[in-house]
Amino acid sequence: MKVFFLILFFNFISTAQISIEQLSEYVNSKFKNFDKVEFKIDDKVDLKKISLDNSRLSNYKSGYFYLPVIINERNNPKKSILKLNVKLFKNVFLAKSDIPINSTLKAEDFNYELRDVTQLRGNLVEKHINFNNYRTKFFIKKGSILENDLIEELPVIKSGDKIILEVRVGSVIISSDAIARQNAKIGDKIDVLSYNNEILKAKIISPQKALLE
Repeated sequence: MKVFFLILFFNFISTAQISIEQLSEYVNSKFKNFDKVEFKIDDKVDLKKISLDNSRLSNYKSGYFYLPVIINERNNPKKSILKLNVKLFKNVFLAKSDIPINSTLKAEDFNYELRDVTQLRGNLVEKHINFNNYRTKFFIKKGSILENDLIEELPVIKSGDKIILEVRVGSVIISSDAIARQNAKIGDKIDVLSYNNEILKAKIISPQKALLE
């Protein structure tokens, strides 16, 4: 991960190197899931008198990182909090154009670029996604970052499909024909119509099979 730092120097410049290295290492350890981090110090501080306070926990909230420090002033150490203004960047999928609802995703619909995600609240779609297995749940506007909440897996079974309904009794498996009454993904529980026209609840275990609940 790349870490960039923009620090406001108020009193000292040449003596701040050790503090900068400590800050960089600490920020790197706390935001290792991001591809790039930028930060600056909001507080007016004398950097050469500051050291990290590892006895207390740091805290991140809404673009600000609150870092416990010790301020060494006239041989009188005092506990304090250093406020860092943080920007978090990650490589994300960006929609090249508007994508209608219920559209099957295609890799060519997106660019993969580094973007500021500091204020993003949703979960990002990971790079290894198989686009062909997903569709949009909502309209996606051009330039939008692709988040998991905006998409869903395509159903492996559609309403009206013929499936095999399995019933397990101990080590014995009994199979019969049935018809799905709903669209479903693997793991979904749906209504199925049995061979004797009885509505049953079953869990989808493969693209062709369901297990009687």
